[in-house]
Amino acid sequence: MEKSSKQFFAVALLILAFAIPMSAQAAMKLKLTDVDTGTVVEIEDNGAGDTSAQVGVISFNGPLGDFIVNVTTGISKPVLTGSPTLMDLNSVNVSGQAGTLIIMLTDTGFGPFDGPLVANIGGTANGEISYESYAGNGEYDMTTEIFSGTASGGAFSDTGSVAATNVDSLTIVATLTHTTAGQITSFDSEIKVPEPGTLALLGIGLTGLGFGAYR
Repeated sequence: MEKSSKQFFAVALLILAFAIPMSAQAAMKLKLTDVDTGTVVEIEDNGAGDTSAQVGVISFNGPLGDFIVNVTTGISKPVLTGSPTLMDLNSVNVSGQAGTLIIMLTDTGFGPFDGPLVANIGGTANGEISYESYAGNGEYDMTTEIFSGTASGGAFSDTGSVAATNVDSLTIVATLTHTTAGQITSFDSEIKVPEPGTLALLGIGLTGLGFGAYR
């Protein structure tokens, strides 16, 4: 009788486990916000508005508020699985009049892990661009800044790194400010883990700093 009771409870717990809906891992999301008009479009990977059918790629192509051309693509896992690059955001944006556009790409499920992260950006800004990259533990979580900066007046590039702890999500943000119609900003921003050669150089640098501090 005792054995039958144990089997009954085991089966009941198994049924209950499947009956309770588990929280699904959030998919990658791309959000564009026209600040002046308040127009917002948020697209989930393979959701409404995503012009790419491939999982791990979100593409948006169309006008939004003061910006008449927006060709924006976010790339993440599983497309970038096995590559040093974890997430990439690239965009070309043309203003129909003066305005400000915020572009955000976020994804979760990268860990959790501890280790260095590197952020890169490059492009051309006819207006002004402010850029930021973050690591965290949820959608649009900006707990740990990897790098940030501002550029204007032509070609630009920048890079930064951080020793991340307990990271599960990544977020890239770009804020474009155009002062007139016809200005074009284009950029490509990525977050990646350092390649072995970069890690070795980082280790040598840290060793040197430690030796200098000891002296």
